[in-house]
Amino acid sequence: MGKNNLLISGNSFLDVIVTDKAERRSSLNSRGDINFTLGGIFNISHELSKIGVSHQVKAILGHPINGTNVLKFLPNKESGSVDPHYNLTFSAADMCYAVINERTYQSTRSSIVKNGVSRELELALELDFSHHHISYIDNLPNYSSQMIENNLLSGQFISVDLCLNDPTEEEKIETLKKITLVSLVIMSESEFIGLFGLSSSREVVKNLPLKLDNLIVHKEDGIIIKEGSKVEVLNCNRRGNISVLGLGDKFVSYFYVCYLANFDIVLSAKSAFWEIQNEVWSE
Repeated sequence: MGKNNLLISGNSFLDVIVTDKAERRSSLNSRGDINFTLGGIFNISHELSKIGVSHQVKAILGHPINGTNVLKFLPNKESGSVDPHYNLTFSAADMCYAVINERTYQSTRSSIVKNGVSRELELALELDFSHHHISYIDNLPNYSSQMIENNLLSGQFISVDLCLNDPTEEEKIETLKKITLVSLVIMSESEFIGLFGLSSSREVVKNLPLKLDNLIVHKEDGIIIKEGSKVEVLNCNRRGNISVLGLGDKFVSYFYVCYLANFDIVLSAKSAFWEIQNEVWSE
């Protein structure tokens, strides 16, 4: 296995991003923007490319994206960025969709999601990579616990993030089974509440009744980092009127910049937090 080779795999979405730039004065039309872009793991890939971290992307894309028009949906290459290696499978079935309403005047976002073929990706034994980040593990039914274990036994560091705020009981059971196996779990406060039925705090995270060796919970007012028996909390006040779209993906990207440079989990998480602090939090 090559040193510090990073694979990003998992779910991808065709994001329809509707941006409300100002609060509506009535229930009638309002000004804003509508953009179409590839989301999910492609958000993380885009950030890693901008930072200059080489990596591979593995995903299934479906209608309306195909091998002919895929380039117009991929993020534009920016000056100084690196080109990721794409391992893409194309399907005639519809891919996953997410209609995202971003309200910059409230610093909030909401989304409506429709599942599609993109979530049907299957996990294989990935011996060429020392590190593997799996995006939306709770929406990947074909990522089996057994294959996760096989990759871990090969010496791979596996991190995962989540996407479901309202998982079914069956989804909770499957997700808990998978996240207790991996090297690191990264989730938002809303995903934490959806999975455990509790708001996160130092004590709640420290005393979770299951084996999670390493966990990061990012919240509106900071982050909680658990590494083994050690739990640290960083709190800050969030600024108003900011774009919160994609901040979780930025966090994952900044984390890996540090972790691939041999920082430990706590310092990598703190560094990622500090990196996006100017965008989201005040001193």
